[in-house]
Amino acid sequence: MLSDYFNITLDELVKNIDVQDVRERNLTDEKISSIFSDVERVKNICSDIIKYLSILGYFILGFTSIVFVIAIIRKIL
Repeated sequence: MLSDYFNITLDELVKNIDVQDVRERNLTDEKISSIFSDVERVKNICSDIIKYLSILGYFILGFTSIVFVIAIIRKIL
């Protein structure tokens, strides 16, 4: 440890150190982590919405194709 290297106690080593910067940086890291988790959650929700809308689009396209084919067959007959 650093206190062993300097041959002093740990209390003497950290006696005059201001830890407010470290605390603020830690809070900032927590805020950034929270923002990243929120963005990841929104990204997953948007991905699910796009997936469901594409499935709905395939059903609408299929239904429209069937109606179109039926209309053409009725015209011919």
